[in-house]
Amino acid sequence: MHFSTLLLFPLLALAAAAPAAEAVPDALAAPEAAPEPQNPQIKAGTGPTDQIQCTATAANAYRKCTKLSCAAAGTYAKGQVVMFVCGKYGDTVNGNNVWLKGINGYYTPSGYFNKCTKNGIFQNC
Repeated sequence: MHFSTLLLFPLLALAAAAPAAEAVPDALAAPEAAPEPQNPQIKAGTGPTDQIQCTATAANAYRKCTKLSCAAAGTYAKGQVVMFVCGKYGDTVNGNNVWLKGINGYYTPSGYFNKCTKNGIFQNC
């Protein structure tokens, strides 16, 4: 009994003198989730850009120019994934005046698209 009592007192003294536990450093915290793809925007400058993929939020027509008065050449379906190469300003649709040029060569209002890759940043056509 004397032996275990003698060991217990120094251990209690060490525990009382030990510093409080530190918070977990940020480096060990859970990693942040990847950013969600963004709605389309136009980047300053002109020239070709990598293709950017977006998802149609509603059925919408694609046209030869960036005006609603241009004849429709076809329609993208709601949920359709479309590849675009650049953006251009035109008529305002759904609160947005950015139009996207598809790899098919036609324009469609960006107000009908979201979930764009590469943060939805397009070169100006």
